[in-house]
Amino acid sequence: MIPLPSLSTEEWVIVVTLFTGILAAAAAIIGAWWTKREPPGQVDFVDVRIIDKVFEYNIKLPEVRVRVQNTGDKGVVITQAKFHVNNSWNLGLQIPYAAALPISAEYGVKFDPNKAPPYTKVVEVSHSLEPDTADYFTFTLDLERPRASVLEVLYHLTFELTYNGALTTEPKELVCVIPDRASAEPSYFMEEYNERWDFTRQQGPPYGEYTQQSLQFFQENLEAAKEIDKDNRNVVSQVADLEAEFSSRVQELVEKAKRT
Repeated sequence: MIPLPSLSTEEWVIVVTLFTGILAAAAAIIGAWWTKREPPGQVDFVDVRIIDKVFEYNIKLPEVRVRVQNTGDKGVVITQAKFHVNNSWNLGLQIPYAAALPISAEYGVKFDPNKAPPYTKVVEVSHSLEPDTADYFTFTLDLERPRASVLEVLYHLTFELTYNGALTTEPKELVCVIPDRASAEPSYFMEEYNERWDFTRQQGPPYGEYTQQSLQFFQENLEAAKEIDKDNRNVVSQVADLEAEFSSRVQELVEKAKRT
């Protein structure tokens, strides 16, 4: 261990002052270099929207439409799109369906409805942007495989792009339903349950065997339907509190939960 020189208090003050001055000068030099260095490329979201796009059998799948711009002074290459799955919710069905229609898509991002969040889906992409240029591309969101017990799944996603190796855009929060099966008229809330029950009653006597079985089902399943309504309302209430871009189907479910 090197022994420290024996200095007086005044001499130590001079040494510390000199050392502090050297550090300040070095920091100033580094700061000047940093501000004068060539600005890097910078990818910014111009617009990120999520819409429900109609596919076959009147099934709608969320499509994320992305507009980006390079606001820096160097070219960039976007290499990845990341969908961080923060949470997902299954809405219970008050009236069961025999099976869900098959889901098919030729491109996009597919999520596993059986996989528990959180996790990240990475999509390899390639988009080059020269300075002060923009680009526009889309992602269609689908499920990897259909499930007979679930028609729709609510997803809370955080979306971002990776460019120039490890740089990322500002994340965007998205909430959507995959897939949007509003046309199948699923019964999630008591309003829908009671409407179908009333419609069945309006058939009037003499009831056929199928109608009698339906009336019996509505009566026997009433308490279970109320519990499903309560659970679904709780899920939609959590979703409604999220600060995110909502698809039209999500907005529809939020309004329906408020109304019923």
